[in-house]
Amino acid sequence: MTAIVGVFGISGVGKTTLINAVLHDRPMWIRLSGGTLIQRARGTVARDTLRDLSMEQVLANQRYIVEGVRHFRETTDAPLAFFDGHLLVDLRSTIVDIPLQVISDLHLAGIVVVHDSVTAIADRRLVDGSRRRDQKAPEELDAEQSRTERLSRDYSSKLSIPLEILSAGDVEGLRSFADGLLG
Repeated sequence: MTAIVGVFGISGVGKTTLINAVLHDRPMWIRLSGGTLIQRARGTVARDTLRDLSMEQVLANQRYIVEGVRHFRETTDAPLAFFDGHLLVDLRSTIVDIPLQVISDLHLAGIVVVHDSVTAIADRRLVDGSRRRDQKAPEELDAEQSRTERLSRDYSSKLSIPLEILSAGDVEGLRSFADGLLG
């Protein structure tokens, strides 16, 4: 069965860049995007509109992610996949924590949290034209990053799965963590 590693962090921290760097050396591994799984299940929905949903809609969308990961596991022979996602979703008016049950239903082999300086995150968000990202004060980014780390510690403890907090760009750290899960 494919081992799934949850790679979490706030928007703009560098999750996708880090995962893609590891995949360059491990072509049999796969990247799954939470947003893409939702888009596929809901039809052609613009990625940026997912942040315009209500809290209830965001929570309901999590079933698409769980189902997409389940389907992936049933149809692939990849030894490992990185699930590129969020433990909290910024809806502008509120921030929604993804419930423990959703993370449990993904049957993750481990959790990685990508961390970076709030200055680097703010800079990335400013120059990345591929997505609409609200610009936030450093204190807001720091609070969201800390909240993600707290949730990840709590969830990894409750689910009895390993946790690693890595700096953005720590390709060797992510590769080593994943290799360790595969034995």
